Amino acid sequence: MKKIIIFFFCIISINSCFGQNKSEQKQTLDFKIPAGMYILNSATLNWKDQVFKILALEKKINDKENAQHNSLLIIILKKFNNEFIEAKSNKNIVFKYDDNCPADGFQKIVVKNNYFTIEQVYCKDFLFVNSYTTFRFDEKTKEILMHKYSEAYTDRSNPDEIIPDKIKTIKDFGKVQFEEITQELLRKLAE
Repeated sequence: MKKIIIFFFCIISINSCFGQNKSEQKQTLDFKIPAGMYILNSATLNWKDQVFKILALEKKINDKENAQHNSLLIIILKKFNNEFIEAKSNKNIVFKYDDNCPADGFQKIVVKNNYFTIEQVYCKDFLFVNSYTTFRFDEKTKEILMHKYSEAYTDRSNPDEIIPDKIKTIKDFGKVQFEEITQELLRKLAE
């Protein structure tokens, strides 16, 4: 009897998960994905009375499961009258491909309150670098601003070595709009 109850609970859980994914996909499909691209990752930000969807789009030629995910287009959609419309986009946040680096590139989008973070991994000399670019939806100005940039380091030849993280905040770099972020700017912040 106990196994039957657990089985039904699993079925119900799976059905509810599939139902959520279908509705999220339907909402995303209201927005026309550019030709030759697919959604690699997405996150929904519900903040106050607004809903945003942050998409990481990749070219279809790079849709292999073990591919490095670099040079992605990040699009922010805003829900308006039950449809998502493009609010902002940036193709320069996720670092370009480096064939001398076994790092994976883009990792994921993480959302918390009115913040979202683009996580990626790249190589710097003989280090793996975990890069975190955090943005904030500013309630007063209605702008999407870079809030923080941080990097965590791992030495490829000595992974146990402790290397201090680098963290820069809006106090260090000033007011920078989402669409103004470039790979060069982010790397310069880490110097």
